[in-house]
Amino acid sequence: MRPHLPGKHLAEVFLHRARRKVRNDGTVKWRGRLLEVHWSLTGQQIELRFDPSDDSARPRVFVEDRFFCDTTELDRVKNASRPRRRPRGEPSPEAEPSGLDPLGQLLEEHYGATRPAGADDDTDDKET
Repeated sequence: MRPHLPGKHLAEVFLHRARRKVRNDGTVKWRGRLLEVHWSLTGQQIELRFDPSDDSARPRVFVEDRFFCDTTELDRVKNASRPRRRPRGEPSPEAEPSGLDPLGQLLEEHYGATRPAGADDDTDDKET
């Protein structure tokens, strides 16, 4: 018989485990349903731990053998109108700049559309 591990709850030791990949919308498939997990886990492999004798209990999310968050049942109606937060990533160091200046193009288009009629394109003073 082995001694009880410090920091481990005995109830957690006997939970069943299932590996899942978090989908792009922050959900995982579980017994024919979709469960929501924390959005930062998108695209990662996680471990769901659950009590197989209790069908009503939702599984808990563990990452690298540590508890991360609880799961929640996906409410498709609320989820359809929920504001999304996407993590802002840095551009790849290998990415080449496109050379496009979207703000400059918008300003040029705006000034072209709001220039008074009869105004010359040249701003230099012409001597006659």
